[in-house]
Amino acid sequence: MPAAAVVIPTRNRRLSLERAIQSVRSQTLSDWELVVVDDASTDETTVFLGDLDDPRIRVERLDEQGERSVARNRGMALLSAPSVLFLDDDDELVPSSLEILSQALVRHPSACAAVGAAIHDVDGVRRRQSFPKRPHVLDVRLELLAGWVGLGGQSLMRTEHVRDIGGWRDGLSVAEDQELWLRLCDRGRVAIVPDAVLIHRPHGLEGDASDFRDVERGVVAAHLTATSAGDARTRRAAQAREHLRDADISFQQGSYRFALGATIRGIARAPFLLSSPLVGPTIAKGLLNAVVAGALPRSAADRLRAARQRRRAR
Repeated sequence: MPAAAVVIPTRNRRLSLERAIQSVRSQTLSDWELVVVDDASTDETTVFLGDLDDPRIRVERLDEQGERSVARNRGMALLSAPSVLFLDDDDELVPSSLEILSQALVRHPSACAAVGAAIHDVDGVRRRQSFPKRPHVLDVRLELLAGWVGLGGQSLMRTEHVRDIGGWRDGLSVAEDQELWLRLCDRGRVAIVPDAVLIHRPHGLEGDASDFRDVERGVVAAHLTATSAGDARTRRAAQAREHLRDADISFQQGSYRFALGATIRGIARAPFLLSSPLVGPTIAKGLLNAVVAGALPRSAADRLRAARQRRRAR
């Protein structure tokens, strides 16, 4: 039995897929299995996958497009490893990812998953996402409601737990990772590993679109109704999320004073989030940025923000 499995759903991303697969083949942990689910691709993906020659790689093709959740569930049904990581086809694993995350699960047998840090790659500029600098074992339910979520590629989950909760929710193409995590975290705490394990390529602000947020709100509301309707802290964390998301969008759009007000409202709604090693530093940094930018004239704040972005790009 392999020590860990990776599932890659893919559709019409031949070049990105090759890079993702190579990142799995380059792992320092050699005892892995990979299931690639071709979601009815119409480009050269099928030919490329047919030419792979590695007994650790299994290819499954869907005759009709089923979206990521369907493809992930199909891949999970075919693997035998006790832990699984769901890698997007345009992301890459750091060479030591599976080894680091697998060791974390061994050290913490009651954890439902292990999560490492992610490096965001935007047009070739790489920056480590805010993440704890030391190991933790956390109950992440409040953080999930407040907006945090472990990306599939930075999270090694126990296979039996993902199967027991029914896997990914078919038909949900946005907020599906959050919906899965909200069910999975009832199975145990999460081992947080400070090492970077994923190179992630985010896709702009699509997660802030109104239709995406409506689906996300529905996922959170359904979870609260099913599990925690009487818990004031969970409700306050979910309410804080709305204000903090508004603050982030407003700051990116240059509405700095509105961002400051929204950040303050979010903190006031759930001040206990500031003590979280997962979301607390991000909230505090957002407050500081909004205070500085809100105190300056709009043009000066824009110049300061642009200068910071140029420094990051160097």
